[in-house]
Amino acid sequence: MPPGVLGGAGAVLGPGVLAAAFLNLGSEATAVRQAGHVLLTFTFAFAAVWFYSIWAFHIARPSAPAARKRGKTERESECTSPAPVVSLEWSAADEFPEDFAPLLALKQVVTGGHGVTGALLNSLCVTGDAQLRAGSHELRISRRSRLELCVRATKKCKFRIEAQPAKADQEAVASKLCLELPGVQLGGVAGALDSLWDLWVESGHTSAMAGLASALARKMCVLLLRAMESAFPIRLVTVEGVAAGEQFLLFFTGSIGPIPFERIHLPTFVLPRLHAPLSRMISSEPLIGHRFHRSATPPAPHPGILESWKMSLNAKVSPVDLNVKLHMRDGSCSSVAASVLSEERLLSVRCESCGEIDSDSLRAELSSFSIQSSAPGTNSRGLTGHASLDVSIGKSERSKQSGSQSSRKLDRQLSEMSSTGSSLPDLLFAAACNGTLGATSLDVVGKMSLNDSSELPEPLRVTIRDEHPLMMGCANVAVVLERLALRGKVGLRGDLPMRRKRDLLQLPDADLLFDAQMRLEEETSFVDDGYATVRFHRVQGKVEGGHVWSQDEFCLVGKASVSTAGTLTVEQEGPSLVQALIEAETAAARLGGSNSHGKRWRSTTQQLRSRIASAGEEELHTSVRPGDKIHISVGGSAKASTACQLRLNSGVHRQPLLSSYKTPPCSPRVSRRDPSP
Repeated sequence: MPPGVLGGAGAVLGPGVLAAAFLNLGSEATAVRQAGHVLLTFTFAFAAVWFYSIWAFHIARPSAPAARKRGKTERESECTSPAPVVSLEWSAADEFPEDFAPLLALKQVVTGGHGVTGALLNSLCVTGDAQLRAGSHELRISRRSRLELCVRATKKCKFRIEAQPAKADQEAVASKLCLELPGVQLGGVAGALDSLWDLWVESGHTSAMAGLASALARKMCVLLLRAMESAFPIRLVTVEGVAAGEQFLLFFTGSIGPIPFERIHLPTFVLPRLHAPLSRMISSEPLIGHRFHRSATPPAPHPGILESWKMSLNAKVSPVDLNVKLHMRDGSCSSVAASVLSEERLLSVRCESCGEIDSDSLRAELSSFSIQSSAPGTNSRGLTGHASLDVSIGKSERSKQSGSQSSRKLDRQLSEMSSTGSSLPDLLFAAACNGTLGATSLDVVGKMSLNDSSELPEPLRVTIRDEHPLMMGCANVAVVLERLALRGKVGLRGDLPMRRKRDLLQLPDADLLFDAQMRLEEETSFVDDGYATVRFHRVQGKVEGGHVWSQDEFCLVGKASVSTAGTLTVEQEGPSLVQALIEAETAAARLGGSNSHGKRWRSTTQQLRSRIASAGEEELHTSVRPGDKIHISVGGSAKASTACQLRLNSGVHRQPLLSSYKTPPCSPRVSRRDPSP
């Protein structure tokens, strides 16, 4: 006998027999007959749930077959398709401003992505546990419904997510999901399931009658569940996810009062099913046969339910290209494109994370992270280190320096927050629901430290292009960064929200050492002004002993030893460039005839005259006619020691994020007292 069948039968037959007894014995007592009718109603409800459970658990319980195997044509189309790209365009609000002001800040930011889907994930494994805070918390489903989560005492939950291809020639599939909850009591389940349908609509593949039947069945299930949760509490113990072909099914285990349920999955007219392949699950339409409303806001959990967490991630991903375009106010366009040069195009990402949150602060820490190459023969090179992020409420240092009036205003806001009981989790939850922080100011501090052995996992191509639509020529330089070793520390402090443009002008606190080796691509690197073109041949460069550090909170200083070698070719095509005629050489010979070697010069003159007499018309001149090209090649090598300084004028003094500001003794060219602008 399958487990749960006898228990469910007992839970149904017990109230049924008791209801029948009340109805028979209560022929004269009205109260007893009413109690019998109530028990009979609950008996029918329990029977419906029990029969559905038997069908869902033991009759229609799906297995998890292998994921869909891609055909040959589909794999070939993926190989020939362009690489995934993330684009960012930063431009002015008006394309042609009336006033010429090229240095004003740009206002409009447009982001986009092409080919960025879940197919970039080759494998994924996320494991961790979280400490739940005791109390009543909420999960916002939509604008009119919220799911209540009640935790009686501080308990720990565990989660695990796995995604991997079944075979080498198959795409990655979300194969497993396991969420263990320590008996969390749920409230408003019926309303949450009903309001979930405010987030998406059917794609129109079903008929009108089928849609109406699904809506009526969903309303009946919601009414039945609403009646059951009004009498008994609903507790959730585990949530499991299993891939079944193209579908990803969710199974729930818990209890409704005294009635337990195990691995129940809701029908599609109550909860639509997810796609199993990551290329469809992590997309704009993750549900099978449904799509999200454009105006729908995603569900937001209250951060106060978490007290602390610990998580580890192990994944293999394909890198994406990055394109950044800047449309300046003078009409010029500058773009930077970065792409990873790798045949395997797979990067191994590992990280260990932990954190905690309380009423005043949030701290998230990456105790270790690594981005390494998975290609053979790379000796597992990559970027390794650790990082941290701190978010807190309080008087920001910017507000402390902005005058007494703003300080009094901030004190009044903080006193109102303390009187209303608002905390950092409440503010973050309100920001997730409303999309803004309001008048509250948050202090955000981020720090990152790179290990001594950190370097780029794969060569990186960076293409820089600058052009103007009303001017001739353009500049295009493609740099292949073959090696970049980077180590040190960097930190940045900010105040959110940033209400002024000058708040973006902040320098990080840095102490970084770097070495680099690069080369220019000959085919795609040139500088053209419409008349002359400069091309680069076998140009290579090396940077050794690079160091960037913070001299103070407003100044960044850098130094490096740079060496380069190669050939520059200037190619010009256009108007005629008339050179001297060959008679000029004859005149020079005549002028030299008065010296002691006059006989030799006279013989040379006679030879030149004989050549002129026997030469044709085209050989008499050395001029360049229109349409001809001039090539000038200059090659060589150079080595220099450089130093630079970047300083911002600001009246706000901050405490250093790193240990202390210092100028290394090996950089005497930079002066503290008289820095260059």
